[in-house]
Amino acid sequence: MLCCPICQSPLSLDASRCACAGGHEFPVTDGVPNIMLRNTQTADHYSFQWGKELDFYKAIRESQGGILKATASSKLGWDDYLPTLLADARTVLDVACGYGGIADIVKRSGFSGSYLGFDINDTLADVKKERFAELDNFQFLRADMTDAIYAEAFDVAVCRSAIMYAPEPRKTFAAIAGAVRPGGHFAISAYTRKSPMRELCDDYFRDYFSRLPEREAFEALREFSLFGKILSDLNVQVEIPEDLPVLQIKKGVYDVQRLIYYHFLKCFWNPEWGFHNSTIVNFDWYHPEYSWRFPREEVAAWYEECGFDIVEYRVVPAQHFFCGRKRG
Repeated sequence: MLCCPICQSPLSLDASRCACAGGHEFPVTDGVPNIMLRNTQTADHYSFQWGKELDFYKAIRESQGGILKATASSKLGWDDYLPTLLADARTVLDVACGYGGIADIVKRSGFSGSYLGFDINDTLADVKKERFAELDNFQFLRADMTDAIYAEAFDVAVCRSAIMYAPEPRKTFAAIAGAVRPGGHFAISAYTRKSPMRELCDDYFRDYFSRLPEREAFEALREFSLFGKILSDLNVQVEIPEDLPVLQIKKGVYDVQRLIYYHFLKCFWNPEWGFHNSTIVNFDWYHPEYSWRFPREEVAAWYEECGFDIVEYRVVPAQHFFCGRKRG
């Protein structure tokens, strides 16, 4: 279902052995093969973000998933839409599967085909053991979505909230699209392009924070959460009486924290999340080396270039959602 990242010959993988037809063999740790060829800043970031020290899993577990309702992904309707794609599918590829959020939806749907999820973080053994150990049709591996590993073998491919972290998103999108069989579906979510001042601030602070070690960057970003809390605690609303087209601010009444957050600086704060988990959100935004943002037209062009018809589009302020069906 995948190719060897070294020679592109077919890759055979299971819980005990991972090797390709060309003779390359890869390590397997706790049932999770590792076909990564190199380490990257992005890999280090997400291994730290999803690791034991920050332990965002704990917040998800203790809230029984309720904490995720504040995320853009939950507002895009993945839980409702993805099961409709799985009804006639036999194979699912979950690119950059992260903490297993898409895998949870696939599991709840009762999917009986083959699910394959991979990510660059090194916590996948814990993900598998914690929630999917009893499912023989679920396979996880550590891999880099930018490597040449894709074979046309999947009825459904998903890349949720990840394509923007690739050095060359358009190229990576095309590679993943090549893994989808004719008639199959490819669904992604990706960051929207923000207002000019927000984009300028984001670029400045990402350049600064991405150069710092993970722990140092996380600690420094606590002040962004504090700033968000200070603004939120003001409980002040601001009325914009008319559209401000250069600043790209629509007329309306805004909570002051939301006005700053959406148009000038990402300073996420949610009292239900607290300082630690709010800072994880700010860390997720500002520390990765790459974090591209896109207008709708750019992503739509990728689908057209790769031979897909867009069958679903949704948008919230933070992210786009696209699903395309491959022609042929």
